[in-house]
Amino acid sequence: MMLGQGSSAFSFAQQQKLGGEELLALAFLQSMNRNTSTAQQSLQRFASTHPWVSARSTEIRKTINEAQAAMESNDGQTALNLAASIPDLQLPELLFLKGRSHLLINDYAAAEVEFRRVPVRSRDQVSNFTFIKRRFPAIELLSHYYLGQVYERSGKRDLAINEYQEFLSHFESSHTRLPQVAEARTTLKRLMQ
Repeated sequence: MMLGQGSSAFSFAQQQKLGGEELLALAFLQSMNRNTSTAQQSLQRFASTHPWVSARSTEIRKTINEAQAAMESNDGQTALNLAASIPDLQLPELLFLKGRSHLLINDYAAAEVEFRRVPVRSRDQVSNFTFIKRRFPAIELLSHYYLGQVYERSGKRDLAINEYQEFLSHFESSHTRLPQVAEARTTLKRLMQ
């Protein structure tokens, strides 16, 4: 999804047979494609193969998926409204989503708070096996990129440079197609002139 290859990701997820675990990824990808009824069916199938997962947990996952889809469609306010309807779980992915959504509506102070919390919460949860399985280090790295945007837009040039440099330090000899890397390189050059 991050590389703009949603259909390939969906195709790959469909081919997986992981005792129902693949259904969470499918539900997420279906939500991102705004196919909410099919996403709901995937979540229901997941719940039926995982009876120990509560209905509330499945409902929270559905809401997070919908908020993510809204955020990816540049509808930050809808994403924030959806996120506000669930408990403040301090999940790194949810903090990141809120940060991106605040950035979309130009609420830089709130975006900064959320992005700053992402790496802290990610490190705090390393001792919890459930969270280790769900850890997605890319959002920790991308938090630095988006903090750079927050600082740049709010006129904090030096802080923006620091965040872009921190982000790019993980990609020094990388040939990644992650669009934020190229954008950060270009922006950093401009800011340092």
